[in-house]
Amino acid sequence: MNSDGTDQPIVIGQSTAGWLGSMVATVFIGAIALGMLIVAVLVLLNGAQLGILFLVVAVILGILFANLLRDTRGKTGWRIVIGTDALDLDLPLGRSLIHRLDAVHAPIRFDEIEAIETRLEAYPGLFGLTDMHRSYGLKLKTGAVIILGEDRALQTAFESSLLEGAVRQIVGRSRLDLRDLGMAEGRSGLLGVLFAAPPPWDAPSLSAERQGELWAAAERTGSLALGAIFATLFNRPK
Repeated sequence: MNSDGTDQPIVIGQSTAGWLGSMVATVFIGAIALGMLIVAVLVLLNGAQLGILFLVVAVILGILFANLLRDTRGKTGWRIVIGTDALDLDLPLGRSLIHRLDAVHAPIRFDEIEAIETRLEAYPGLFGLTDMHRSYGLKLKTGAVIILGEDRALQTAFESSLLEGAVRQIVGRSRLDLRDLGMAEGRSGLLGVLFAAPPPWDAPSLSAERQGELWAAAERTGSLALGAIFATLFNRPK
């Protein structure tokens, strides 16, 4: 993210560490999934029922690999250039974990935009675990919405805030209104992504009581994830 002056374009993009880390994780999980699949086939060919278990694990890892690959595609090439009177958007596929979005590679003038909209999206899953995202979109005067992406894992140690900073700079230069649409609830699906579904962009905001419940669940999810990491680190064989 950089800005060279008040009249110079402001270029906002994913950090090298962000997309490179995602790419490394994708290759790593993909290699393990492929290896597990090969083991499963060999075991099954030898008539051992244990191969079924290996096959199930391979399928799960394959789903994770597909999700990571999509996320890597979404981070690679994601860029917004804020000019004096327009945004130059390079928004690839996969910029959202759950929304299925078309790629957008086009300039959008400020006078074509009605407002910038944002909302929290909660995705409750099994055992009360809940992912909390914040999505941002450009509401055009035509009525269409271009979703820029999302900040993920809110209330956890893995929280991202690239979009928050980007939108702050867009608002500062364009003087567009920033509308908070509240919180909506979607379906997290299997492994958090398979069969997941976001709420419609025009879904009404949840009640204050329900929002409080989902925030508490997101905080518990973050605490559990952090606790699992510490348990792994401090319980390694000496």
